[in-house]
Amino acid sequence: MIDFVGRRFIYLAISSLMLVISIVAIATGGIRPGIEFSSGSTLTLVFTRPVSQSDLRAELTALGFADVTVQDTSRDGYTLAGGNLDAAKAATLDQALRDKFGPPAVFSFTEDQSGKTLYTAVFSHKVSQSDFDALVKGAGVTGADEKTASQAAFLLRTRTISQAPGTDASGKPTPSNLDKLQTALKDRFGAFGMFDFYSVSAAVASDVLRKALIAVIAASVAILLYITFAFRKMPSPLRWGTCAVIALIHDTLFVVGTFAVLGLALHIEVDAMFISGVLTVVGYSVHDTIVVFARIRENIRLGVSKEFMTTVDY
Repeated sequence: MIDFVGRRFIYLAISSLMLVISIVAIATGGIRPGIEFSSGSTLTLVFTRPVSQSDLRAELTALGFADVTVQDTSRDGYTLAGGNLDAAKAATLDQALRDKFGPPAVFSFTEDQSGKTLYTAVFSHKVSQSDFDALVKGAGVTGADEKTASQAAFLLRTRTISQAPGTDASGKPTPSNLDKLQTALKDRFGAFGMFDFYSVSAAVASDVLRKALIAVIAASVAILLYITFAFRKMPSPLRWGTCAVIALIHDTLFVVGTFAVLGLALHIEVDAMFISGVLTVVGYSVHDTIVVFARIRENIRLGVSKEFMTTVDY
């Protein structure tokens, strides 16, 4: 028999330390809400030319997106230069890559006045060089100088960017805010690709957060009532239910605090899946607590020991 109760102060010290770290991390703004909770837009941009994070942020600020968050997510890309590469072969290669790997992050083909050609392909997921080379050969491209290089890619999070076209004073349609942003960035940095565009309005974000809080509170109340009823024949049944809720709060705080620490250290955001994870932790916490309480109740009925501490450890 392991003396769990006898070592309770060690366990309480470890638990208290973790809770203090979690509470401090939460109180200092470690929880970074995703757009599901704070509203706004996220999108990923991949450029065919070198673009620094500071230059992109400065340009976005000049365009009126002063609150933008820019995260570097650079990825490998492929470039082909020279050989028999021309516009027709580039188009053939484009289509072959789309058919094989799905929509790309960005494809770009340029030809300068001297006739030098350059083709760039960057993908939103991992594509092996052997697979890329096979499609290049299949498109009839030969003699081209191929290079693998890190391509500038950035994840942007900012206020909601409208995709709906507007109208001017005379009633004529005008480009949407997203179209204006794309045009301005292309003029400044050249060709780029955009994917993973996602927007959530403030009303939707607040509704998601409200329902999530209601779900957690309702679960806590239901747990308190259920355990109090299930252990109604034990001394102080309300105390058993209260202890279960305290254990639930402990486990939930630890999980939330972990993500708060990650938010401070690695700028990780929480989204709707985070709420699903927390509710899963709530479920397992309640299940484990009930199992332990049921074993203690059974040991009391069997009269394992007159000492409650021994009965808990048995």
